Parts: sequence; C-alpha cells; structure tokens
Amino acid sequence: MTNKEILQKSIEKAEKNGFNFIQSIFETMEKYEIKKCNNKYIDFYTYSKTGSKAHSYSHINELIFNHDFAKAFWGIKGIWCPKCNTKYTHCDCEFNATICDYWKYHLQQMVLEKEPLKYIEKFLKDENGIQNSK
Repeated sequence: MTNKEILQKSIEKAEKNGFNFIQSIFETMEKYEIKKCNNKYIDFYTYSKTGSKAHSYSHINELIFNHDFAKAFWGIKGIWCPKCNTKYTHCDCEFNATICDYWKYHLQQMVLEKEPLKYIEKFLKDENGIQNSK
C-alpha cells in the first residue's frame, strides 16, 4: 500500500471507532480529502460547512501519535499474550496473559520504527477483509 492508502485506511478505521480526524486538526471544518502523503507530511483539502475549500498541510506525526487516534485505532484495554503476541478477549495460552493499554503499547512500538506508517499498515485489512501480516 502507498503511504496515502495506509493513512486513508487508518483514518477510516479510527473514525469507525469514534475518532474525528478533521476536528482534531480544524474544529470549524466538516470534511477532508487527502491529496497526497509522504513519510512526513499530509497534503489535504478541508471543506467547511458552507462549502469553502482550503488547502492544508499537517505533519503525519501529529495524527499517528495523537492519543485519541491511537485509542480509536488500536483500542484502549484488553488482554495481551506476550507468548503469542496477540490480543484477545480471553487467552487460552498456558502463558500468563496480561491486561494492557493497547494504544500505549503500539505508540511505544511506533516510536522505534523508521517508517511508522508501515507499522500501522500491519493492522489494516485489505479489500477482502484480511488483516495484513507483514
């Protein structure tokens, strides 16, 4: 996937879970359209309720490291099994699973990545509903 596709799909996933991308950046805007995206910046248009259009830029890190985005994208709490590195609603593994804040864990992992968008890509589903396994 391109960076633009990763970003668009990750925003869509977070928005399904209650995150409002455009209001996190511009409170007076109603919708947006991503024009292009590279490893550092999002180039997009914003539209107000009256239909006026504005061209804007934002640093990708402002979005992907936003706590509200991370909570909506990965979820807040759950059971994580360190043996099988999987999150569960319950864990049948013989290893002791722990309750953790998913979003905090993944933000910590993203900080270590050279390309954080590629880390996010691993948690997106393709057009057939299959989660990437990269």
